[in-house]
This record gives sequence, structure tokens and C-alpha cells, in this order.
Amino acid sequence: MKYTKKDIEHKLNSIQDGIIDTYQEYDKYNYMTIHIMLKYSRACVISKLMLNNESDKIKDYLRYYSKNDLLDMIIYYLFDDIPYNFLINLKEIMNYMKSNPDYKPHNLDLYKQILEFNSLDIIDIINLFNKYKDLDCRSLFYYDFRIARNIAYHSINQHLLNLDEKITYLNGEDFYLCIHSSNSYVWDNKAKVVSLSLISHDNTSCYDKKHRKFIYGFSKLKIDHIIHLYPADSYSSYTYGTDKIQRVLEPKDLMKETGGHNEIFYKLDPQIKPDLMVCYDVATEEMLQIAKDNNLKIVIINTKHYKQKEGKEKVLINTYITEDKYRKLSNYELLDNLKR
Repeated sequence: MKYTKKDIEHKLNSIQDGIIDTYQEYDKYNYMTIHIMLKYSRACVISKLMLNNESDKIKDYLRYYSKNDLLDMIIYYLFDDIPYNFLINLKEIMNYMKSNPDYKPHNLDLYKQILEFNSLDIIDIINLFNKYKDLDCRSLFYYDFRIARNIAYHSINQHLLNLDEKITYLNGEDFYLCIHSSNSYVWDNKAKVVSLSLISHDNTSCYDKKHRKFIYGFSKLKIDHIIHLYPADSYSSYTYGTDKIQRVLEPKDLMKETGGHNEIFYKLDPQIKPDLMVCYDVATEEMLQIAKDNNLKIVIINTKHYKQKEGKEKVLINTYITEDKYRKLSNYELLDNLKR
């Protein structure tokens, strides 16, 4: 949804007793009008309070809703994004910063105030908008988001197993490997994207291991080719990508959050090829032949020394949503929790 500077300035100038003009004459509305104006659970609360003549509580609720509406408008204006999706990404950045003190995003004061928006008074909100309304906050934010991901991806690269020997046996040693399970005898150099997974000493599970003959591995990834990372199957489509949220996780955290297997959506070019053949317990003649034909080093994982996770993701808020769905969103508690 598009809001102009004038739209927001009008709302800010309309505020009386902490309430924007949309809600100021609530007492003149009938029950149906309230439901059209407020929608869902908001209307139910206000209607009940009106029946009980609890005007003070009504005003408290309307002040709260006024702030929520102002926050939506400001996010749409400054970041040109659906507030729900933006707040998910913002929390991902801020959570990553807590565990990586060297990472400092731009406009940190703005981000903190957005997450504490419900505790701001109206003067703070007006000052906040006036300070940032003429800046390109969107470009800086998504630059910050990509930088955070790049740092995490670089950490994954640093932890990947780097082999000197033609054949390496893993018998309980710590390791990280980036793999792709396949039934193909030949690596598809014409593919544009591929789904990879990170496995480690904490979890050796990979996609459809029982039915995939071969597991190709990579000793190094091109950071700018990583499109998306998620600690479960992201149900990616090679045409449309995925609507799963973009996570920012270092390798240890990624493995900790992974349920079953994770997915790293990766852009290919003709020069990108695997350099490993990863084998669970046994290297078959087919595996050995493919490794020889493609000059791949071999890693044999003795699975009895390692964990394998089973099960699905445990993430409650796990997908981005469309504009239409955001407008119809009935679970305001979920949205409000994101704004805190």
C-alpha cells in the first residue's frame, strides 16, 4: 500500500488525546460501522466496552490502535514493504546483531524505536517521522539485511570441511559439509539454481537420503550466489523461489534450529561444480566411479558416531505474506507481538 508524506503528516496532525481522526468519533458509530472500521477482534473489544459504557478503556484501546496504524503507515512509507514482512526481517537483523557485536546496521536508532513503537509517545512518533521521512531508509535497510546474511554465509564457508586427502573418513570428528543429494550420474551444469543442505556432526540428515543414490559436496560456496537459507525444507520452486522467511544463521545456530534437514537455495553458473562425493558408511562402486570421472574427493561418514534429526520445522512464524493476506489478517496478537 502506498502512503505519501502528506497522508502521514495529515494523520499526525489529526491526533487528539492520542487518537487519530479515524477513531475520534467512535461514539457516533453503530455496531456495524465499528466492525467495518476496526475489523476482527478490535471491533469485538470496542463493541463490548461500549455496551458497558467503559469510555476510559475504549480510549486506551483507540490510542493503542492509533499507534499501530501510524506504525503501519510509517513502515509502508519508509521501507516500501508490508509491515508484517518488514518486521520479521528487522527482528532477524536485530537478533543476529545480539550474537555478533561487530555487526552494526545503519539507522540502528530507527530500528530500535520501531520495535519499541508501542512505548513511544506521540511527540516521539512525530519526531521519528520528521527525522527519517526524506532519507532512503529502504535501500539502507535491505543493504543491512544482505550484509548480515553475507557475514553468516562467510561463517558457513569458514567452517566447511577442507580436505587434503583423496579419501577422508569421519569417525566422530566435528565437521560441516554443504551437500546436494541426487540420482544423477552427471552434475547438471545447465541448472540455474540448486537446493543445498548443511550437515554436520550435530545432524547428518539430508533430503530423501533413502532414495537418493549420490550426495555431492562443496568445500566452498560463492556467497553472492546464496539466494535463501532456511532451517527446514523451504519447499522452493526453481521458478518462483519460496515464501519461507529469510533466516540469518551462523552454522552452529543453523544446525541447532534445523528439524530434519535445512535448505540453502543456491544460484548456479557453468563454473560451479561439486568437488566432493559424500558417502554414508559405504562408498559404492558407482560412487567411486563418479568421483574418479569428475575428479571428486571422497568423504565417508561413519553414521553410528553421529546424530540424525528427524521431524519438521518448529518455527511458528515461518512465511512471508501477501498484501491481500495482510489486509485480512485476523490474528492481531501475532502482529502485535512482532511489533514489540
